[in-house]
This record gives sequence, C-alpha cells and structure tokens, in this order.
Amino acid sequence: MWVEDLSNGKYKYCERYTDTKGKIRKVSVTLDKNSSRVKNEASRLLYNKIDAKLEKEKQKVEDEQNKIASITFWEVQDLMLS
Repeated sequence: MWVEDLSNGKYKYCERYTDTKGKIRKVSVTLDKNSSRVKNEASRLLYNKIDAKLEKEKQKVEDEQNKIASITFWEVQDLMLS
C-alpha cells in the first residue's frame, strides 16, 4: 500500500492486486488524515474492496460456465444455423 498526497489536503491510499484474468488492477480510498490509525483503516477498506471485486469476477465466471453447461444440443444447432 502506498499513500498519495492530494491537492485538497486529503490522502489517497492505493493498492495493486491481480484479477482472475491475470491483469494487475489498482484500487484506492481517499481519507482525511495520514496517521497510523487511518493507515490501518485504509488497509482494511482496501482489502475489503479487493475481496468484493474478486468475488464479483468469480461469480461472473461461474455464471458464464453455468450458462454454457446448461445449453442443449438443439440450442447449439439453432445458434450455428442462424
């Protein structure tokens, strides 16, 4: 995690993570102070944000797999012929 000073006097806490497709992504939260207590809070918020994004991507992949698994032969044939 790293901290960026903003022009309005606030601080932006940033973290990188790798998504399910292997791409490196960045998440950030903006808070008012730069104390050790706020850093711990920012760290917690960032990791919760990352977990939520990874869970959303995982759910999306599972939904696509379920959609593919539930298609019948006749539906595939109709898709190919149209």
